[in-house]
Amino acid sequence: MADTEMFSVYGRVSALPNQRDTVIELIHEAAQACGESSGLVAYSINAPINDPNSVWVTQLWVSKDAHDATTHRESVRAVSLRMVPLLAAPPTSSYGHAIHAHGFNR
Repeated sequence: MADTEMFSVYGRVSALPNQRDTVIELIHEAAQACGESSGLVAYSINAPINDPNSVWVTQLWVSKDAHDATTHRESVRAVSLRMVPLLAAPPTSSYGHAIHAHGFNR
């Protein structure tokens, strides 16, 4: 699989005060609901040091089609809907094609 075929998603979520940890748990649960055969190659959930309510999410998919099919699954949507009342604003996202991806084994 060439790196340029992969699809990437970068998102920001603004949680209500004191809800960031719960939102992080739900984001992780949604990623787990995708399943191993979904085409989700990797994801990271990031908590900014100077913003106690924001969460940044980065996802790497085998393709846009895999992303679209998976995010419309009922199991993934159900988790996402549980997150909505915990958000201060709608999530924002940017999309792209991964030019290079490298994993580290630790």
